[in-house]
Amino acid sequence: MPSRTDVVMPPLPKGYGSPFWYASLYSFKTFHQVPHATLAQFLRGTGLKPAVFVENGALRHDMGYVSIEFQSYTADLGMALSTTNEVELNVVCYPEVDEEMVPELTLEEYLYGYEQQKRIGGFHVCVPADNKVAVSAGIAFFGEPKFYAPFLANVPSPNNPSQKTTWTYTVCDPSYVIPTEPDAPPPPPDMIIYSLNGDLAGIQPSIGDPGSFILYGMLPGGKIVGEKMHTGSLIGNRWDVFSGYQTYIPTKDQQANIHLNYGRSNHPMRKIMQKLLGAAPAPAVAIQTYQTPPCAAESRAFYLKPHPGKKASATKKAAAKKEVG
Repeated sequence: MPSRTDVVMPPLPKGYGSPFWYASLYSFKTFHQVPHATLAQFLRGTGLKPAVFVENGALRHDMGYVSIEFQSYTADLGMALSTTNEVELNVVCYPEVDEEMVPELTLEEYLYGYEQQKRIGGFHVCVPADNKVAVSAGIAFFGEPKFYAPFLANVPSPNNPSQKTTWTYTVCDPSYVIPTEPDAPPPPPDMIIYSLNGDLAGIQPSIGDPGSFILYGMLPGGKIVGEKMHTGSLIGNRWDVFSGYQTYIPTKDQQANIHLNYGRSNHPMRKIMQKLLGAAPAPAVAIQTYQTPPCAAESRAFYLKPHPGKKASATKKAAAKKEVG
């Protein structure tokens, strides 16, 4: 007879422990409004319903949301530091059996962490990642429709001051090989699933505390189902981020600074995104970012006494300046 634990929790995959600890995390998440009927197609057979939110004082039963989260993270494995770039394309939803426990909130209230019941979460539709171990773990642990894909990314960080407010990344076709030469041309359109360029300059953020995040998947994972009927076992898990997110609510004019562009890859994710977001992608109506703060810094060197070569050079310059004068 199976134990109570076996009945309510899937077994841990061999060779893995739980939880998985992140050493660092950079995240850029956009929210896009999508017709409720379209979202429902991508939840068929799951037991989940698209979440509805209050807008202008009333529930919008006709519209829901898709979230697209780019993550760049590291994990300290003890003998090495593992790095991963990943995207989670999710439908914002909740289990239908818990409908009476879902509060009526605006999207902003949800992003600020008002939903303490933790029923509203994200159902994974596609999850590309550039680390093959992360791909296999996401499939086995969390029922993700996860696959390998190369990434190109340029995001804000203390060591990248040129990218003060702009997040840029591209999810490439799995067959694309990233060139090693520094001045290589960008990938051709048929090697791009989609790319995103988001400039947050001029948008005032507020701190939000949406964690724990509830994420939903279907075991066994790995298969990209899209809008077809899902089969298998619905599972959920918590994803805890240990400090607040910067939350941005752009005006309609500012939404134009968040550019999502489809490539021409034949991969199913590109086609799924077009079905979900439309031929002209639905604009990002909210953005959340998270960046692990630096834990240490090492500054430039200095001379312990004046360097003779530098001093002589400075003396020559001063003499030359005097002579010209």
